[in-house]
Amino acid sequence: MNKNTALHKACALKTTTMPRQSFTQKDLHKAMTAFAQQRARESTHHIILATHRPMTMEKARYSLQKWDKLMNGQILGGRWNNKHHLHCEWVAFPEHVHSDPHWHLLWRMSDELEESTVNRMLRGRSIHDPKYDGRIKGQMYHGLKWIVHRHWANVVSSGTTEVVEIFEPERLGSYVTKQQWDSLAYENVVTSREFKTRHLKAA
Repeated sequence: MNKNTALHKACALKTTTMPRQSFTQKDLHKAMTAFAQQRARESTHHIILATHRPMTMEKARYSLQKWDKLMNGQILGGRWNNKHHLHCEWVAFPEHVHSDPHWHLLWRMSDELEESTVNRMLRGRSIHDPKYDGRIKGQMYHGLKWIVHRHWANVVSSGTTEVVEIFEPERLGSYVTKQQWDSLAYENVVTSREFKTRHLKAA
């Protein structure tokens, strides 16, 4: 983990900016879980993005970034990249970092979006539209579940998704950080804000 990433995470977790070696694994896991529980309380959906194929964490992060671009592009339309204040906000916790990574996202849309835009993203449209409605393994899905799946499948052809509304944030915060004992998992926690300030290269 480089110095900037370490400082960013230290601030996000409301810890001091002392070197990572000063923390025990138990301290790091406890802080990360508290952070996840707080973010879960502020988020609306738990989104799982699975790859189902071996890849490096650099490639997994790049895939996550591409998916985020597609999501914001659909929500905001043209010139979406100039509207960072309206982008989706999330934090992503990785699992299976040494094999076939998948992401647990605590996700929400911007509070500044128009209500009609939010409703369309969550529920789809009143008429069939392939941008908002489609089939996953023969079952019809509408709105956010389909949109998340469609864009992730465009990025990772073997990928699968799950979208669930958040009802128990404390329990969910503990669940999504269950593999944060692994240093590689800790170092690859991603916030949506990170992708607005730097560009990743494909592995």
